[in-house]
Amino acid sequence: MTEVTQPEDLTNPEKVKRWYGIDILRGIGIIGVILLHGIISNYSQLDELDLDNLPPLFMVLYLVDFWGGIYALISGTVNIYAIYRHSISAKDHLDKKQYEEYRWKYLFKYGFILLLLHFLYHYALGPTYHNFETKIHKYALIPGILTNGWGYSVLPERMVLGSSLSMIALNLLALGLLAFWLFKNNPQQKLKRNKRIFLILGSIFIVFAFFQIPLGVIHTNLTEAENYFSALILGLLIGYPYPFFPFFGYGCIGAYLALVLADKPTKKTLRRQLLLMIPFLIIGVIAFMLPNAFYEKYHLLDEIFMSYIMVNINIALFILFLFIAIRVADFSNLRSMIIDEEKPSKFLHFFITLGQHSLIIFLLETVVREIIAFGLTAVFPGWNDSVLNCFIFGGSLVIMWIVIVIILGKMKWSLNNKKWKKIGP
Repeated sequence: MTEVTQPEDLTNPEKVKRWYGIDILRGIGIIGVILLHGIISNYSQLDELDLDNLPPLFMVLYLVDFWGGIYALISGTVNIYAIYRHSISAKDHLDKKQYEEYRWKYLFKYGFILLLLHFLYHYALGPTYHNFETKIHKYALIPGILTNGWGYSVLPERMVLGSSLSMIALNLLALGLLAFWLFKNNPQQKLKRNKRIFLILGSIFIVFAFFQIPLGVIHTNLTEAENYFSALILGLLIGYPYPFFPFFGYGCIGAYLALVLADKPTKKTLRRQLLLMIPFLIIGVIAFMLPNAFYEKYHLLDEIFMSYIMVNINIALFILFLFIAIRVADFSNLRSMIIDEEKPSKFLHFFITLGQHSLIIFLLETVVREIIAFGLTAVFPGWNDSVLNCFIFGGSLVIMWIVIVIILGKMKWSLNNKKWKKIGP
């Protein structure tokens, strides 16, 4: 039998190259993305919904649709953990120049690549944005052609918005700067200081997230004035639905948790991190209970729920999800089942593989979904008038991607390069 690492041995960061709970969480997350997009993006009666009186089902879907920020938390955790481990293990056998270049390039290189991917993906593949007031769908090029014909052209207003890719890219660039500075000289001795810096920065960006609301008004005015370059710069920072501000705060909280995991973590240490949830939950609940007149006075009412209240509540939920995933997968016998080379758990490895390939699945799922929906509409017009049919459609897409990953796994072929598996989304 191959010797495996038991949960109680997870006190040396050198021994833990990968936290499998995070991969499993990403695998579950991409299943949710596929299902959710399959329902919301294809339901033909979406325009008829009353936003002030949403049915319970669509209220749940609407709230979950804003859970993309969890990838900022995961990205911050995974990448800062990786660069910290390299900083403490590679400095003895790399010369100073190589050591500095690694820290400088690691997050910057991937940040710029993801930012480029954002523009290509946002223009050509998806996702579709819907304006409930104007009833206008802002399609990417290929989904737009499939839906409206060859004469479709991408609206400029679409290109001045952020995406999950741009949000993660900017997080990587900003965290790259911080990592270059914080891990410059003997990061082990400055671990407590660095944890405090990441935690304080993350808290500031989240607690003061309401500043994005007045900036959003400026962004709208710039877009309407067709000042697209300025609107693009501001849109990447605060634009719906994945603003860098406040999701950089999520990334910093993730970076803080990464250093907790690197600092001889125990089950007790992990449980203590749940205390982080409390202040964010309290702020979210207090903000929810404040009267509308208070927000109207400062012109914040229309956006306060999703742009501030849910920003604070969601980070608390994401910390809980991350805690459960790592606690269950990495601080239990499940880890032994994962890393056992003779009889590894196929079920757990499936979710790990799915999580490791979540980026490429995310990039492809929109155009694949639109092609399939286009074919269904040609054969069965009106199929998407029913919520139940859209649920079946979304569930079928999930099964299809699961089968694809299983087949490729049996072929020993990877959907994407190993380097991308760290980044997500």
